[in-house]
Order: sequence, then C-alpha cells, then structure tokens
Amino acid sequence: MKHNRAVVRFYKRNYKSVWTDLNAAQDLGYKVTPDFLDAFRNAPLDN
Repeated sequence: MKHNRAVVRFYKRNYKSVWTDLNAAQDLGYKVTPDFLDAFRNAPLDN
C-alpha cells in the first residue's frame, strides 16, 4: 500500500489532506486500493 499517509490522515479525520495524498500517489503511478477509496468516499467529510 503506497498511500499510507492518506490512510493515517483518514483515521485522524483530516479528510481534506487525504485527497491531496491520494491524487499525488495516483499521479506517481501507484494504485489506490478500491476498498480504501470506497471507505473514503462514504466518510462524513465534515472537515
């Protein structure tokens, strides 16, 4: 899993930074786990 920082930020509820990290990982050619993307998309994005 090459998007570890995004996972940590997700669990800390720092959702704004998660997309930044995910986009950067994908731009570098890393595959983001579909399960994580689904969990993030379904998270309450309140911050």
